[in-house]
Amino acid sequence: MRWGFIAEQIAAPRGDQDEAGRGHVRPDETLRERIAAVHAVGERTRTIVSEAELSDLAAVGGRFSESDSRPRPSVACILIHVLQEHAQHAGHLDIARELNDGAAGEKARQQAVRRWPRKALPERSPSLSSSHA
Repeated sequence: MRWGFIAEQIAAPRGDQDEAGRGHVRPDETLRERIAAVHAVGERTRTIVSEAELSDLAAVGGRFSESDSRPRPSVACILIHVLQEHAQHAGHLDIARELNDGAAGEKARQQAVRRWPRKALPERSPSLSSSHA
């Protein structure tokens, strides 16, 4: 929303991507830092959206330029896109979980979750960039 809707200038709008364009976590980042960053972005997004009308168009100067041939999207279109992205990634996680524990369907998923170990999460997040071939 900051770069794509209000055209805020951001040094690296896709800063969580490696040279190949894949998402990654830096080796020095902690899980706590990543979670805090997600919460901060969520709060900023809520503020931006609450101050806009669903029909408002994205500003020129961030993701969209005056010479861009594509029409600038409305807040509603951007939010639908974000929802689709989250749903797609949630689906990927569900597939990975299902491949891991074999549970399919909501009831089986709930039973599998009850069997998961309840140990604490590690303080440091592993780098995801090395897991992509």
